[in-house]
Amino acid sequence: VEADVILICIGQSPDASFGGAGALETGPGGRLAVDANSLKTSHPGVFGGGDVVTGPGYVIDAIAAGRRAAVAMDQYVRGDDSRVILTPSWRVIGDPTPPSPDQIAPDPRAVMATRPVRDRVRAFDEVELGLTREQTAVEGRRCLRCDLESLAARTEKD
Repeated sequence: VEADVILICIGQSPDASFGGAGALETGPGGRLAVDANSLKTSHPGVFGGGDVVTGPGYVIDAIAAGRRAAVAMDQYVRGDDSRVILTPSWRVIGDPTPPSPDQIAPDPRAVMATRPVRDRVRAFDEVELGLTREQTAVEGRRCLRCDLESLAARTEKD
Protein backbone atom coordinates (compact mmCIF):
# COMPACT_ATOMS: atom_id res chain seq x y z
CA VAL A 1 0.00 0.00 0.00
CA GLU A 2 1.47 3.34 -1.03
CA ALA A 3 1.38 6.04 1.63
CA ASP A 4 2.75 9.53 2.15
CA VAL A 5 2.59 9.32 5.94
CA ILE A 6 2.35 6.41 8.37
CA LEU A 7 1.40 7.09 11.98
CA ILE A 8 2.45 4.56 14.60
CA CYS A 9 -0.22 4.51 17.30
CA ILE A 10 0.85 1.56 19.41
CA GLY A 11 2.71 1.78 22.69
CA GLN A 12 2.37 5.52 23.03
CA SER A 13 2.14 7.16 26.43
CA PRO A 14 0.27 10.34 27.35
CA ASP A 15 2.01 13.66 27.96
CA ALA A 16 0.16 15.37 30.83
CA SER A 17 2.69 18.20 31.21
CA PHE A 18 0.96 20.59 28.78
CA GLY A 19 -0.02 22.98 31.59
CA GLY A 20 3.50 23.31 32.95
CA ALA A 21 5.62 20.98 35.03
CA GLY A 22 3.47 18.78 37.21
CA ALA A 23 0.23 20.42 36.04
CA LEU A 24 -1.71 17.16 36.07
CA GLU A 25 -1.23 14.25 38.42
CA THR A 26 -0.36 10.98 36.72
CA GLY A 27 -0.45 7.40 37.89
CA PRO A 28 1.12 4.11 36.76
CA GLY A 29 2.49 4.18 33.22
CA GLY A 30 2.16 7.95 33.04
CA ARG A 31 -1.62 7.64 32.77
CA LEU A 32 -3.74 10.57 33.84
CA ALA A 33 -5.00 10.23 37.43
CA VAL A 34 -8.73 10.98 37.77
CA ASP A 35 -11.50 10.58 40.30
CA ALA A 36 -13.21 7.28 39.40
CA ASN A 37 -16.71 8.76 39.60
CA SER A 38 -16.38 12.29 38.22
CA LEU A 39 -13.28 11.83 36.05
CA LYS A 40 -11.91 15.09 37.50
CA THR A 41 -8.13 15.50 37.33
CA SER A 42 -5.90 17.21 39.87
CA HIS A 43 -6.43 20.51 38.00
CA PRO A 44 -9.80 22.25 38.53
CA GLY A 45 -12.04 22.14 35.45
CA VAL A 46 -9.98 19.47 33.67
CA PHE A 47 -11.49 16.03 33.16
CA GLY A 48 -10.03 12.88 31.61
CA GLY A 49 -11.23 9.58 30.20
CA GLY A 50 -10.47 6.86 27.71
CA ASP A 51 -7.03 5.51 26.93
CA VAL A 52 -5.20 8.43 28.58
CA VAL A 53 -6.68 7.21 31.89
CA THR A 54 -7.08 3.45 31.46
CA GLY A 55 -4.47 2.63 28.86
CA PRO A 56 -5.41 0.87 25.62
CA GLY A 57 -8.93 -0.50 25.76
CA TYR A 58 -12.24 -0.87 23.99
CA VAL A 59 -13.81 2.05 22.15
CA ILE A 60 -17.09 1.55 24.02
CA ASP A 61 -15.26 2.10 27.32
CA ALA A 62 -13.89 5.41 26.03
CA ILE A 63 -17.38 6.40 24.85
CA ALA A 64 -18.80 5.56 28.28
CA ALA A 65 -16.07 7.68 29.90
CA GLY A 66 -17.00 10.52 27.53
CA ARG A 67 -20.63 10.29 28.59
CA ARG A 68 -19.69 10.23 32.28
CA ALA A 69 -17.33 13.19 31.76
CA ALA A 70 -20.07 15.15 29.96
CA VAL A 71 -22.43 14.70 32.91
CA ALA A 72 -19.61 15.58 35.35
CA MET A 73 -18.69 18.72 33.37
CA ASP A 74 -22.31 19.82 33.28
CA GLN A 75 -22.53 19.38 37.06
CA TYR A 76 -19.21 21.22 37.48
CA VAL A 77 -20.30 24.32 35.54
CA ARG A 78 -23.58 24.37 37.50
CA GLY A 79 -21.69 24.14 40.83
CA ASP A 80 -23.18 20.73 41.68
CA ASP A 81 -20.68 18.54 43.63
CA SER A 82 -23.02 15.56 43.94
CA ARG A 83 -22.04 12.10 42.76
CA VAL A 84 -22.27 11.57 38.99
CA ILE A 85 -25.16 9.25 38.23
CA LEU A 86 -25.80 8.15 34.66
CA THR A 87 -29.41 7.52 33.73
CA PRO A 88 -30.81 5.72 30.68
CA SER A 89 -31.55 7.86 27.63
CA TRP A 90 -35.26 8.41 27.13
CA ARG A 91 -37.38 10.42 24.73
CA VAL A 92 -40.55 12.21 25.78
CA ILE A 93 -43.55 11.59 23.52
CA GLY A 94 -46.08 14.37 23.02
CA ASP A 95 -46.14 17.60 25.00
CA PRO A 96 -45.69 16.60 28.64
CA THR A 97 -46.20 18.99 31.52
CA PRO A 98 -44.83 17.21 33.57
CA PRO A 99 -44.11 13.82 31.95
CA SER A 100 -45.64 10.68 33.33
CA PRO A 101 -44.12 7.20 32.93
CA ASP A 102 -46.55 6.33 30.12
CA GLN A 103 -45.34 9.35 28.12
CA ILE A 104 -41.73 8.20 28.05
CA ALA A 105 -40.33 5.69 25.57
CA PRO A 106 -36.78 4.52 24.81
CA ASP A 107 -35.12 6.54 22.06
CA PRO A 108 -33.87 4.04 19.45
CA ARG A 109 -30.24 4.19 18.40
CA ALA A 110 -29.65 5.54 14.88
CA VAL A 111 -28.66 2.98 12.27
CA MET A 112 -25.65 4.14 10.28
CA ALA A 113 -25.66 3.57 6.52
CA THR A 114 -22.87 1.30 5.26
CA ARG A 115 -21.23 0.72 1.90
CA PRO A 116 -22.63 -2.40 0.16
CA VAL A 117 -20.46 -5.52 0.52
CA ARG A 118 -19.99 -5.78 -3.25
CA ASP A 119 -18.36 -2.31 -3.23
CA ARG A 120 -16.05 -2.96 -0.29
CA VAL A 121 -14.49 -6.34 -1.13
CA ARG A 122 -11.84 -4.78 -3.36
CA ALA A 123 -11.34 -1.38 -1.76
CA PHE A 124 -10.19 0.25 1.45
CA ASP A 125 -12.92 2.90 1.41
CA GLU A 126 -14.78 3.64 4.62
CA VAL A 127 -17.47 1.06 5.31
CA GLU A 128 -19.58 3.22 7.62
CA LEU A 129 -20.91 6.23 5.75
CA GLY A 130 -21.78 8.37 8.75
CA LEU A 131 -25.04 9.69 10.12
CA THR A 132 -27.27 12.30 8.52
CA ARG A 133 -27.56 15.73 10.13
CA GLU A 134 -30.95 14.73 11.56
CA GLN A 135 -29.64 11.42 12.93
CA THR A 136 -26.70 13.23 14.54
CA ALA A 137 -29.05 15.69 16.26
CA VAL A 138 -31.21 12.84 17.59
CA GLU A 139 -28.13 10.93 18.81
CA GLY A 140 -26.84 14.06 20.57
CA ARG A 141 -30.17 14.49 22.34
CA ARG A 142 -30.27 10.78 23.19
CA CYS A 143 -26.80 11.00 24.70
CA LEU A 144 -26.93 14.21 26.70
CA ARG A 145 -30.63 14.54 27.53
CA CYS A 146 -30.31 18.21 28.50
CA ASP A 147 -34.01 18.58 27.75
CA LEU A 148 -34.89 16.41 30.76
CA GLU A 149 -33.01 18.76 33.07
CA SER A 150 -34.68 21.87 31.63
CA LEU A 151 -38.04 20.09 31.83
CA ALA A 152 -37.39 19.20 35.49
CA ALA A 153 -36.47 22.83 36.22
CA ARG A 154 -39.66 24.05 34.52
CA THR A 155 -41.72 21.54 36.50
CA GLU A 156 -40.14 22.65 39.80
CA LYS A 157 -41.01 26.31 39.06
CA ASP A 158 -44.69 25.48 38.33
